[in-house]
Amino acid sequence: MNSMLGVRVEVELTSNRRTMISSARSGMALRLRLHRMFVEADGAIVEALGRYVKTGDRRASRRLGEFIEAKRDRFVAPRPPRVLRPLGEHHDLLAIYARIESTYFPGALAGVTITWGRHGAAARGRRRKRSIRLGTYTHDERLIRVHPVLDQPWVPAFFVEYIVFHEMLHHVEPAREEDGRTIFHTPEFRRRERAYPEYERALAWERANIGKLLTS
Repeated sequence: MNSMLGVRVEVELTSNRRTMISSARSGMALRLRLHRMFVEADGAIVEALGRYVKTGDRRASRRLGEFIEAKRDRFVAPRPPRVLRPLGEHHDLLAIYARIESTYFPGALAGVTITWGRHGAAARGRRRKRSIRLGTYTHDERLIRVHPVLDQPWVPAFFVEYIVFHEMLHHVEPAREEDGRTIFHTPEFRRRERAYPEYERALAWERANIGKLLTS
C-alpha cells in the first residue's frame, strides 16, 4: 500500500458494522481504517484497495464489494430486521424507483432498496432549521432514504423523482478519495445529474419552496 499510494499508510482495524473502508490524511501519512475482515485479504484485494483509495476506481469498488459480501456473515454481526416504508400518503417511492431505474439505470441497482425516512422528534423552542437533507444513500446498506417532508400533496411528483434519481446516482457513481478528501459528487456524477431532464426544473422548484420545506 505504501508503494501504491506513494505515502506512508497507517492501518487501523475496526469492527464497524457499517463503514468497512475509510481514509484520511494524518500529517504526512494516510490513515486507513479497515474492517477486521481485511486480515484475510489476498494480494488482489490489496491491489484493488489501493486503486479504490487512490482514484475511486469503480472496478476496484465492485471487487471490494464482492469481498465484503463474501466475508460479511462471518465477520459482521447481523443487523436487526429493517422495516421499509416506501408507500407514503401522497407519493409511492416504489413506483417512482421502478420508473427511474428502468429509464436511467437498467440493471445497475441490484439490491438497492428505498424507504421514507422518519420525522425527528419535535423539540419545543428548537431553533428554526437552516438546512434539510431531502435524501440520503447509505452505500453499505444499499438503502435510499427520502425525507418525509416531501410526502405532502403540494410537493410535485417530478421533484420527488429528482431526489430519488440523485440518490440512485450515488450508487452508480460512488464517492472517491482524492488528496485525503472524500469527493461525493465527482465530475461524472455532476455531468450525469445535469443531463437529467428535470434537473433545472427541480432546482428551480427547490429554490422557490425551500423555506416552506424547512418549516413543514
